[in-house]
Order: sequence, then structure tokens, then C-alpha cells
Amino acid sequence: MCPCLPDTIYHSFRGYASDKLDVFLNGSFYWIVAVNILNSSLWAIFIAKLNLRNEDYGNVLPPQIVAADELYVVRTMTYYTLGVLENCLCLVDSVEKELIDVWIRNNDHEEEAWSKKISIQTTLIAPRVDRRIVIPIKDNGEHILLVHNGRVILYNSASNTCRFFNIGEELKVGYVFYVFPIVGSLIRGML
Repeated sequence: MCPCLPDTIYHSFRGYASDKLDVFLNGSFYWIVAVNILNSSLWAIFIAKLNLRNEDYGNVLPPQIVAADELYVVRTMTYYTLGVLENCLCLVDSVEKELIDVWIRNNDHEEEAWSKKISIQTTLIAPRVDRRIVIPIKDNGEHILLVHNGRVILYNSASNTCRFFNIGEELKVGYVFYVFPIVGSLIRGML
């Protein structure tokens, strides 16, 4: 637990229905939140954790702390996605215009537990920066599923290539689709 954080989370993100801001892993729920750093006027993005086994609540430090003077600035940074990759908590950071960084948390009990798994050049995906939803999927740890501008993209980290799939016919203005992972029971075998 970071001593700079308050005991209470002030603002939970409520993004679009397709945003992946929360995840369930190893008996715990994780979700992205904005907090006011103690003794300062700064707001930052952190990851909240609720362990259902022992009903323990806490915060997880992200790999890099992003802070801003105004809450609305932090809340507009919706370029973060949580997921599960290699049975570890995964944070996808697409704030930078040139790269999408995929971080995995190897050890839940160490401060320095994050390691950068891959960085994807955005030029492989799309020429302009837009909202991206990233869903890590298991396939020998090499493939990442991305959703961007009405297309599903399968990224292969071994060959640094992308395959593009259109959803249905050409998307028309106002057409919306959602992609999300389907998992087994959230509760069975957890406790």
C-alpha cells in the first residue's frame, strides 16, 4: 500500500460500456480509480483491489504514476485497460501516441512487480490516435486482441504484425459494437 494514498477511493471511472476498466483474478476484483494524493493538489490513476476471500481492500500501484492538477484531466485519461495475461494482472497503457504498452504484474506482494511485456507501435494499428480498447488473450502469450474504429485487430508480438477483421458490413455512422472476453464462473472455485 502506498503511504501517499488516502484510505478511501474518491472517484471510480465510469467509461463507455466497451471500456475494460475492471477485472477479476485469483479471488480479487481490480478496477481503475482516480485518487487525490495526500498532502498535495495532485490527482492520480491507481488500481483498487478487493480480495473476496479475506474481504481485504487496498490499492495497487500502477507501473508508472500519472498525476495531474485537476481531477477532470485524470478522468479523461481513459486510455487504460485492465486484463489478464499469462494468469497475471495486465495493464494496457495507450496514453502515448506512438506506443501501446502492455504491462503484467508478476508478483502481487512486491512494489516492483510490474514488467513491460510488449510495446505495440500505433502505426501498425491505425494512422491516427483514437480510443482503443485492448483485450489480452491467451495464445502462447503472443497474441493481443485490440478493438479500434470498428475493427478487431489481432496483434502477434512474435512477428510484430497485425491482422484486421471487420465486424459485419462497413460500419455506418452511429453504429456501435462491443467486444469483451467471456470467462467461466466468477465465483466457483474462488473461495
